[in-house]
Amino acid sequence: MSKEFSYTNLFQLFFSNYKLLFVVAIIAAVLSSVFSGPFFITPKYQSKSVLYPSNLISYSSETPTEQLLQLYESSEVWNSVIKKFNLFNHYKIDSSKVGAKTKLIKELRNNVTIRKTSYESVEITVLDKDPIIARDIVVEFTKQVNLKARRLQREKSKEVLAIYKRLVDEKKAQIDSIEISLKKISETYGVFEFGRQAEVVTEQYLESIRKGEGAKTEKIAELFNNFKEKGNEFSALSILLVNAYNEYNKQLVNYEKAKSDVTKELTYTNEIISPQISDKKSYPIRWIIVTISVLSSVFFAYLLMIVVKNLRNQIVE
Repeated sequence: MSKEFSYTNLFQLFFSNYKLLFVVAIIAAVLSSVFSGPFFITPKYQSKSVLYPSNLISYSSETPTEQLLQLYESSEVWNSVIKKFNLFNHYKIDSSKVGAKTKLIKELRNNVTIRKTSYESVEITVLDKDPIIARDIVVEFTKQVNLKARRLQREKSKEVLAIYKRLVDEKKAQIDSIEISLKKISETYGVFEFGRQAEVVTEQYLESIRKGEGAKTEKIAELFNNFKEKGNEFSALSILLVNAYNEYNKQLVNYEKAKSDVTKELTYTNEIISPQISDKKSYPIRWIIVTISVLSSVFFAYLLMIVVKNLRNQIVE
C-alpha cells in the first residue's frame, strides 16, 4: 500500500505543478535555442568521400582496405594536410606555445572521421566551419594518401629494380666471359662450330689419308686433333652461352618491368562518392540540443519538487 500511495502522490505532485514544469520547459527551450545558436556554437559543414582501394602492394596479411586505412592514418599525410591549409591559423591555435601541435591534432581529429564501412570501402568525413575547406580537406587527404602509396610502391620497386639490375649485369658478364673463351678457342685452334665443322674435318681427314695427300693430310690432322682436344669444351661453352643468353633475356624483361614500375603514375583509390560543398550545416543539430535540454530540465525540476516535498513532510512529522 505504501508504494501505491507514494506513486499516487508522485502523480498528484506532477499534475498539481504542471504549469510550473511547463514554464521550466519553455525557459529551457529558449535558453538552449539561444546558446546553441551560431553566436555561441560555431556551425560546421560536412563533406564526405567513400573510396575503394586499388593497385596496393600487399606487405602482410592485412586486406587492401585495412592497408588504405593505415595510409590515411600516416603522420606524413596528416602533416601535409596541416601545412596545406595552415590549420594552426585556421583553428586559431598559437603554434609557438608548448603542446600546440598536440592540441591541433586533437582538434583536427575531432573534425575528421576515417572508418572502414561494411562494404570494405573507406569513408572519410570532415567537418569545418567553411564548407569549401571541408570539401578541400577531404580531397587533400586522398591526394596525399595516393602520393604516400606511390612513394612506398616506388621504394619497393627500386629495391626490386636493383636486384634485377645486378642479375642482368652478372649474366652479361658471364656471357662476355664465355664469348671471350669461345673466341680464343676459335682463333687458336680453328674451331668455330663443333657439330657440322667436326663432321667436315673428319671426312676431309679420312679422304686425304685415302688419297695419300701428305701435306694436306698433316694440316687436316692438326685441325682434327684440335677438335679432339677442344671440341667438347667448345661444345659445352656454346650450350652454356645459349642458356646464358636465354636467362639474360628473361632477367632483362624483369628489369625493364621493374624500371617501368619505378616511373609509372598509378592511383590507389577508386572514388565511389566524391566530396561535395555542403549548403546545410551538420553541427550542431539544434533540435536535439533543445529536446535534451527541455527533457533534462523538466526531469530535474520534478526531481527537485519531490525532494522538497519529502523534506516538508519530514519537518511536519
